[in-house]
Amino acid sequence: MLEGITPHNVHDDELAPISFDEFGTELSETEYKMAMKRIEHIFDAVPNTQEGHEIEKLILLAEAYENKHVLV
Repeated sequence: MLEGITPHNVHDDELAPISFDEFGTELSETEYKMAMKRIEHIFDAVPNTQEGHEIEKLILLAEAYENKHVLV
């Protein structure tokens, strides 16, 4: 887990810059919240840039988490 990040501060804006490499292949609830915050932070990322690739990967991980854990 990322040092200094807890379920209580995962939505703090200063924690938004995270790396995709810090996540495993399946997100925990805390990692999901971190991913959603990062997605919000880089939402307007330009395709085919570092942030563009990052948001694509984060969205895939977040969708996989939601498909497994969120009841509709």
